[in-house]
Amino acid sequence: MRIYIFSYRESIILTKNLCERIMRYIKKGQSLFEDTLDLGLSKANILLKNNYLHYKDHIIPVDIIRNIARESNENTVYSYNDGIVKVLQFFDKGNFYKLKYIGDTAPTLEINGIHMHRIKGITPWEDSAIKVKLLNIRRYDRVLDLCTGLGYTAIQAFRRHPLKIITVEKDINVLRIAEYNPWSRDLANIPIILSDIRESLEEIRKGYFNKIIYDPPSFRIAEELYSLDIYKLIYSILPNKGLLFHYVGYVGSLSHKSIVNKIKSRCKQAGFKIIREINYGVLLAK
Repeated sequence: MRIYIFSYRESIILTKNLCERIMRYIKKGQSLFEDTLDLGLSKANILLKNNYLHYKDHIIPVDIIRNIARESNENTVYSYNDGIVKVLQFFDKGNFYKLKYIGDTAPTLEINGIHMHRIKGITPWEDSAIKVKLLNIRRYDRVLDLCTGLGYTAIQAFRRHPLKIITVEKDINVLRIAEYNPWSRDLANIPIILSDIRESLEEIRKGYFNKIIYDPPSFRIAEELYSLDIYKLIYSILPNKGLLFHYVGYVGSLSHKSIVNKIKSRCKQAGFKIIREINYGVLLAK
């Protein structure tokens, strides 16, 4: 299995919303003001001097701020470092990846227009915290996080100080965009396996991980991750009484409920017992 070395790319994070606020400060004649330059993780003092913004070792031309405020899409995220503005979205091999701004909080990842987190009435960070809380992760647990994404779930689990935690992600583009996300920076502390889910499960020692978080992309774009064979492999690496939380997304339409019923049926066939079903996932036990 290949280990991915995650390297957080520290930079100034800009959005249309932030740049509009900065332009309002400037129009009011403020030369010193406070705002967030990392999507709400912290507040920073920003100094305006000679048409440049100064923050620590960073110098940002006001023209860049003005252009983003005028022309940018409201949900686009930009990285700024050493005079270079990078839009945190790109196409690769027919897929479109985007770090999507949803407010001054943890952003979501969008792949081909599909959100990877719940964002209605909840932030992606809060969504991930709920998944981890359901598993009641403790210091003696060995935790496997399947489908890393932006890493929020793995990070939430890591902060509970389990005995062991690793996370698995197939798509290197997802990890590359996460490296620019301030909310993903703690992924640098967690071993990341860059591998197909099936291949990684086949190599993991049977019965080793007693807590597993399974958060695959939607059924519509990754049906192969919901197969009976995958559930059998997950079952095999859990010890007796081991727990699996399977995220299924918000259950609204009849078609989605039908998919959830298929998931539950296949998990039962694999040997799992359903412990608890909630509106966006299923807690299962071996």
